Formats: sequence, C-alpha cells, structure tokens
Amino acid sequence: MSGRAKKQLVREVPEMAHAVRASRGDGTADMACDDAAEETGITMGGDMLVSRFIVGRAYWMETQIWVYLGRVVAVGRDYVELAEACRMHSDGRHNVMMRTGTAPGIEIETTGGPQRRMLIPVDWIGPSCEWPHAIPSVSI
Repeated sequence: MSGRAKKQLVREVPEMAHAVRASRGDGTADMACDDAAEETGITMGGDMLVSRFIVGRAYWMETQIWVYLGRVVAVGRDYVELAEACRMHSDGRHNVMMRTGTAPGIEIETTGGPQRRMLIPVDWIGPSCEWPHAIPSVSI
C-alpha cells in the first residue's frame, strides 16, 4: 500500500492509525490495512486493487482444467465472482468457440449452483479475454 493510500485510510478510518504505523515492514499488519482500505472503498487510483476484469462485462477465463464463461459481478483481492457461470474442459478445441460462441462437440456445463454464481481464485486464471457472444444458459 502506498504512503498516500495509508494517509487516506487513517483520515477515513481513524481507528486504523495503529495498524498503519505497525504495518511498516510487517506483512500481516499491511494486509489488515489493505483489507480495511478495500472495505472502505479506498483505491487511490489503482494503488490498492488492480484488476484486468471489469464488473458487468462477460469474460472467457482459462484455468489449468476448465475454461469459465460468465459475467463479472465482483472483483476482490484474490477472486473474481461470476454470474451466469458455465464451464467447459480446457482441451484445446476452442478456436471455433472463440470465433462463433458455439462449437460442435463442446460440452458446456452450467455451474455455481442454482444462482449460477462462481468465485474463481485469481491465482487460477491464466489467459482470459472479454467474451463478445451470448453466455450459454443451459448445459450442452
């Protein structure tokens, strides 16, 4: 966290002053400061939380085993939350799917329970891009 962000955090959440002072060289205290800043909405122009995902947009996200499709509804420190979530195996046959939004033989599974919401850890996400096609609404 930058010094500027820490000063703003102390101004907006005075009870965090002790944690900010303790955070100099203390990773745990620094994480507490980051969490407090995130909870109060302090981003300081990207100093705190930078993400390549924009809330409201649909994305194709590749992980080691699955490719996830969905609309981003939240971005946290270490996760991306998708709505309208579905997934397919990452088996390398996606060129037609990427161009057209569908492909013969691709098995798509809706996921994330009845609400179709899924939290994807940021550490899992490899290549990703915005998804310009309709998100499949049923398993095929």
